[in-house]
Amino acid sequence: MKVGTKLGRIGVLAASAIAAMMAAGVVSEAAITITAPNTTVVNYTLAPGATSAAIEPPSTSAVLLGGISSTAGNFGVGTINLVHITSTVINWVGQESATGAITHGGTTTPGTHVVFLDASHKVDVEILSADELVVHNAAATTETGKIKLIW
Repeated sequence: MKVGTKLGRIGVLAASAIAAMMAAGVVSEAAITITAPNTTVVNYTLAPGATSAAIEPPSTSAVLLGGISSTAGNFGVGTINLVHITSTVINWVGQESATGAITHGGTTTPGTHVVFLDASHKVDVEILSADELVVHNAAATTETGKIKLIW
């Protein structure tokens, strides 16, 4: 074999080795870190006309709020994505229970409807203030369920 051919092969092998090392370096820099989300769960049992304790979503984070009614004959689930800007506003968009209608808004006005949790549209999450939400039961029966916030 000629010297030029041997040097050519060595050059190709060296270039391949350099390319492999560079690729390995890029892959090692592209490592993905998965962090478990934070969650808060609020269970509710509300007499007719009652309102839950205040629920304060975390600030300046995208928050998923999912809620259910587990009352027999009035099961349902409603979900929203929200952002809470401290002392300013709570903005949301999501889907109502039973109908799947879109719900959206942003306000600080107490009593403003956010999302229904039950099939009969009597149990809903409402605005309490610029910083807090509540669950309100407008049904004529005691209603039970759960709210979960994930961020």
